Amino acid sequence: MHERLQTVLRAVWSQLAVSILALPLLLWLIAWGVRRGTKPLQTLTQTLYQREPHSVSPISCVVPTEIQPIITALNDLFQRIEQTRARELRFTADAAHELRSPLAALKVQTEVLALTNLDDTQQQRVRNIEHNINRTTHLVDQLLTLSRLAPLTAPPYTAAVNWTDITSEAIESVNLYARERYCRVQR
Repeated sequence: MHERLQTVLRAVWSQLAVSILALPLLLWLIAWGVRRGTKPLQTLTQTLYQREPHSVSPISCVVPTEIQPIITALNDLFQRIEQTRARELRFTADAAHELRSPLAALKVQTEVLALTNLDDTQQQRVRNIEHNINRTTHLVDQLLTLSRLAPLTAPPYTAAVNWTDITSEAIESVNLYARERYCRVQR
């Protein structure tokens, strides 16, 4: 019985030693297989990370057939995004063009009104209207320029914005109305 037990223990230890020695090799083979199997996904990931933000060109990677539906769906999404962006640019350009005529007419009417005999308060209101029309016209021009720019490219010029001046202008534009309502606007 003792001999049998020792024979069994030797067999178990020899099997255990082979298993312990083979386990790192098996783990390495499994990791290598997983890495090799996911290499197309890693390539696709790198391709997507390296794309420019405004790029809507189709993805053309060699991928396993299991992943091909994802590539097809992404390419379809890029096409729809491009169509939506083109519609938005057309809308912005059309809206800017349509707003120019009424603004020009309003500007002419306020200039004619400014030439009439008005008291100081009314003259101030006319100047405020002219100022607001000029700001709106500038905004429409900016919209038109924006619609002409390529998507997500840097503007041809950049300028620092003086927020103090902008807020002062905004406060001045509502100051007359605030005084009429016995309100005070603070800076």
